[in-house]
Amino acid sequence: MKAWLLKDFGLENLKLEEVETPVPGPGELLVKVGAVSLNFRDKAIVEGFYEPHLVPKPLIPVSDATGTVVATGQG
Repeated sequence: MKAWLLKDFGLENLKLEEVETPVPGPGELLVKVGAVSLNFRDKAIVEGFYEPHLVPKPLIPVSDATGTVVATGQG
């Protein structure tokens, strides 16, 4: 699948890449995203201003999305 991936802080580090499709674990869903809304929080995360010590990397930054559930984990 293609995803905008953030490997380090800064807009220059946000790259469209081919990544492995995740497999949902227990209590998780896999959603085929149809639309996203990027907002100020997403920009602040990308730039490293929003709780940078809590941001895992690499990260697909998105706060709001809609789509179709395509797989479920157990539970």
